[in-house]
Parts: sequence; structure tokens; C-alpha cells
Amino acid sequence: WKPRFDGEERPAGSVEGGGITVIPDMMSLIGCSGEEFAAVLETLGYRKEERPLPPAEPETQDEAAGTGEQSAEPAVLEVWWPDGTGPFRRQRRKGDGGKRRKPAAQRAPGKAAAKPRPARPRRDRQPDPDSPFAVLQQLKERRKDT
Repeated sequence: WKPRFDGEERPAGSVEGGGITVIPDMMSLIGCSGEEFAAVLETLGYRKEERPLPPAEPETQDEAAGTGEQSAEPAVLEVWWPDGTGPFRRQRRKGDGGKRRKPAAQRAPGKAAAKPRPARPRRDRQPDPDSPFAVLQQLKERRKDT
């Protein structure tokens, strides 16, 4: 999500950098539970990152002692990212074939620039008379004649 104008509020469920967290409104739109929604996101190519949340602090010590629900397991926030974004962004490695070449002025001295390839001559081919394009061409020519 990117703001269209200054001061626009971030929608519920969006995460800085392009990720999302699942909110009940999302699940109700397609009518499925949390596990089913996770399966939908995985099918769409999203990947899950689990971020630990700081433990919630009870308001008073008496409430904390009385609840008996002090779990040792930290809460986790699931952030979903489109594949290749966020923490799953592909890192370039040295020697990667996908990196851009430096301009000739920035290359090390003595290295020659790549030789330009000669253009291939185009072969003149006759169109397939059974192709839909050939039929359209015939219709176009008939229209010119009338």
C-alpha cells in the first residue's frame, strides 16, 4: 500500500513495505477460517513471516496472579508477503547473471566492451492461408475493392 495523498491513513491489515496481516474482514469477504485463508494466500504465491510480539503487560499484578494464564509461549504476528518481497526479496549475488553491466567508462581498463551482433536478415515468408490473420487480410482486401 502506498498513500495517494499526504495524511492518508494506512488500511487495517497492511504492513510497512508491502506485507499484510490477516484481519477478520479479509476472511469474511471470502468466507473462510484462518487456516483456509492461509492456504488461499499460499496458493496465490504469498509467503509467511512470523514476528514475535512483546508479551502483553497486565494492568496490575493482582490481575496477573489471579488469571493463571501466564503462558511461556510468546505471541506471534503472521505477516504475509508476495513472493520476492519483504524478507523474501531475492538477494543479488556476486557473479549473478542478472546484474547489470557497467558502462564502458566505469569498467576496468583493458576490458573490451561486448561486440555488437550483426542484424539477421528477415526471411520473407508467405502467411499460412488457413490462419485467422490470413482470413482477416482477405476480408480487408475485399473491403478495399468495394
